[in-house]
Amino acid sequence: MTIRRSVFSVLVFVAAAVFGFVLLLRGCLSKYDERSGLSPVLYFEQPGSEVIFSIVKFEKTTSYSQKNGMTSRSVAVSYFIQTNDAVTGEKKLSKKIKKHRQVKQYPVEVMGRTKQWAWVFVGEPMAFDPFTLEKKADLEILETQNPALKGKLPAERKYYRFDRASETIYITATDGTLWKMNATGVKAEPTEETEETDPVKKEIERITELEKENQARADTLYQQKNRRAVEQYSRREISAEAYQRISKSFYAERTLLSKERDSLQKQKRKLDHEADNIRDEYRKIEQLNSSSQSFSSIKYNADTVNGKWFGLFAREEEKDMKNDYFDYRSLYKETARRQFCYANYTAIDEGRRIKISDVQQGKDYFLDGGFLVSKTNARPLKIGNQYLVVHKDRVGNEGQIIVSLVSQTGNIQWNCNTGLKNWADWLVTAKKLVVTGADNKKLSSGEINVLLIIDLASGKTAKYDYFTDK
Repeated sequence: MTIRRSVFSVLVFVAAAVFGFVLLLRGCLSKYDERSGLSPVLYFEQPGSEVIFSIVKFEKTTSYSQKNGMTSRSVAVSYFIQTNDAVTGEKKLSKKIKKHRQVKQYPVEVMGRTKQWAWVFVGEPMAFDPFTLEKKADLEILETQNPALKGKLPAERKYYRFDRASETIYITATDGTLWKMNATGVKAEPTEETEETDPVKKEIERITELEKENQARADTLYQQKNRRAVEQYSRREISAEAYQRISKSFYAERTLLSKERDSLQKQKRKLDHEADNIRDEYRKIEQLNSSSQSFSSIKYNADTVNGKWFGLFAREEEKDMKNDYFDYRSLYKETARRQFCYANYTAIDEGRRIKISDVQQGKDYFLDGGFLVSKTNARPLKIGNQYLVVHKDRVGNEGQIIVSLVSQTGNIQWNCNTGLKNWADWLVTAKKLVVTGADNKKLSSGEINVLLIIDLASGKTAKYDYFTDK
């Protein structure tokens, strides 16, 4: 009995020693663990709760070595989904979804949000309830819910297109057929790739058909009235008076058809211009939602609202202010000290040009400043009747981005230095501006550690760091 107790005691001691050594080793290794968020993040709200949803990459260090001041690591990578309180920034829920070795298809990224779910691509398309992190969809679930697609769902990311405007996922099946899945669930239905949903393009097509009808009527009018009358008169089948009467009627009808044709062409030119603007807007939205953004590309120099023009211009840029052709332009001169300007304007040349008058200026200057652009419509962001202006605290690569809420007369309501030299992403809710970025040099390109939540009423901030998990 005594021997058994002694053996048991030794085993317990050894187990405790091993456990303690493992804890000590893990404690040493954990100093080299790395956590980072993957941009973009998503915002969800339900009664009594607001959350920020994100993908988190965790690199758990399994061994390391140091030589010549450099540390080399061996890591085990896992991907988590996580929510943070959208008011305080505090982490709420976290859930591991896959290890690196389980991911066969890339990139790992947030696809977008529907009304109720967060969609991600982590080796496959997946959807989660943002308030519970319960899984709602993956390839297996999609095949179960859509028997017609069994064995036809592709693995590659490029065959899943997420349309942000309609919150619809378009799936190109392995047999080339196109399917769409709307925001209400995981049921997919076949769709035609050629179906036209652009209202401007539809209207252009309608007017083109009316132009063809107008030309056909003009041709018929010429054949039946003018040419026939000329032939009858030359054969003396009608009198000069009858010929004059027919000619007068022909020219009157032709004039009406010409006016109708001119009106159709004018409408079409206007729609063509509108279509160009829509295509340009779509291109800008796609660029704004791409993975990397420079500071110059997130801001514009001017805006127009209800007969009012607003701009940010430096003294050396005033010549651009007088340019009649209005456009939303990015700003690149990092040393420009811009003032907020406002004026009345009138539209000319069917709205393609504007004429501004009685320009007034605010008292404050904004270094390399511009209007922050919305990622949903590629227009300057407005908070009520005020603007979010982004600018720098100093020139050069070390300059940090400041965001200010500015009234329509140029008065600053608040300033907030984000502490970031560049933003990875930003989104606006009814009460918050959410900004992500990186200020940790250990992170790789595309990884973020800063989640910054700015209260739009006061400019006060809440910050969460993915790297430190605090």
